[in-house]
Amino acid sequence: MFRLVAVIGLALLIGGASAQTQFGVRGGVNMSRMADDASDSDYLFGLHGGIYFRGTARWTVQVEMQYSGQGGKFQDLTTGETVVRRLHYLNPSFLIRHEPSETLAVVGGLQLGVLITAEEAGVNISNRFDPMDLGLHFGLDYNFTDRLSGSSRFLQSLRNIGNQVVQVSIGFTIQERP
Repeated sequence: MFRLVAVIGLALLIGGASAQTQFGVRGGVNMSRMADDASDSDYLFGLHGGIYFRGTARWTVQVEMQYSGQGGKFQDLTTGETVVRRLHYLNPSFLIRHEPSETLAVVGGLQLGVLITAEEAGVNISNRFDPMDLGLHFGLDYNFTDRLSGSSRFLQSLRNIGNQVVQVSIGFTIQERP
């Protein structure tokens, strides 16, 4: 775990050290569900937020680190009650970004999910889940101004956890383009 965090931190530092990069923050809402072989869940609303570094070329790499509250709502088959399962992740993303115009960008790549904790009905159930998730992350970014942007993203887990997440967020670039 320490090695993973160290590698991610180093990637963020290297990505942010160049004069041809942008640094910013973004946050918003999630709509997530869990789909696995045993059962499907209803969507659960959550929050996400974090930082990003990216180059300024039309084709570039974007590295992100964000917190994401995910999970789903399940129907308990014995009681008929709705059970809410919340999973909290630290998600580093490694994305390719293409800007076909000044206002629109297409992003896609891999996202690693590091499980911080999982809970159901106030009980910690982290030991029931793999501590790592890997997923495909893709979406669109729209630049309202040089500093303010909006994003719509989708994440599909490639592991047995089955996370599916739709994100809508607002971003603010702290370091403008040179």
